[in-house]
Amino acid sequence: MTARLEVTNLRKDFEGLMAVFDVSFSVEAREIVSLIGPNGAGKTTIFNMISGILPSTGGTIQYGENELGGLKPHAISALGLARTFQNLRLFGNMTALENVMIGRHGRSDASVFGTAFRLPSARRQERAMREAAMRQLEKVGLAGKADSNALSLPFGQQRLLEIARALATEPSLLLLDEAGSGLNRPEKEELDRLIREIRDSGVAILLVEHDIPFVTALSDRIVVLEHGMKIADGTPAEIRSDERVIAAYLGEDIRDLC
Repeated sequence: MTARLEVTNLRKDFEGLMAVFDVSFSVEAREIVSLIGPNGAGKTTIFNMISGILPSTGGTIQYGENELGGLKPHAISALGLARTFQNLRLFGNMTALENVMIGRHGRSDASVFGTAFRLPSARRQERAMREAAMRQLEKVGLAGKADSNALSLPFGQQRLLEIARALATEPSLLLLDEAGSGLNRPEKEELDRLIREIRDSGVAILLVEHDIPFVTALSDRIVVLEHGMKIADGTPAEIRSDERVIAAYLGEDIRDLC
């Protein structure tokens, strides 16, 4: 199986403070990989480097045949990588459907001229984007909320809406940054179902999450970080019994958390 994402010796230095140090891992096609670790372990920093928000200090990020170092976020998105954020970034003055349509614009080839003058080709593109956005809302269970203002939705539905917008870019790799944060148990169960469905559709998933039982039940592999360094990489069963991981969680036996 060919690696979809290959991170090798990745480093990030903030004015002398090493936030990420020589981290390497891969994400294969149709695989769910989770990054876990205590606060400040470097998880979101790694997400930001992979998605082009932060430049790396060293190392490589290979996505298929493409080296992502130096590329802007929109260029990385065009290669088939999408992400969500720990803090929701929805457009509050738009409906749920319009938020998802924003994600489709990168896949539209309508010209500025055609859009401005409402040419038939541009109108067809807009209809196609609307229909595609509706399909994503249906996938996350929000079709009935299409015309609702995005920020009027309950928090859990806002999380799902952000995933729908990311899926609208038609990614082959989806990065989910604490998508389960703040969700109640039924919402977590729905998120688990959705992530598995996305994986089964052929999309690889890289997940940052603090809920250890959620991670161990869902993940094919888990990468554990501490102080910016990788201390373990393996199956959930291997991670549960790894003494380095237990020590990283301040002596709390991760087997009990699972």
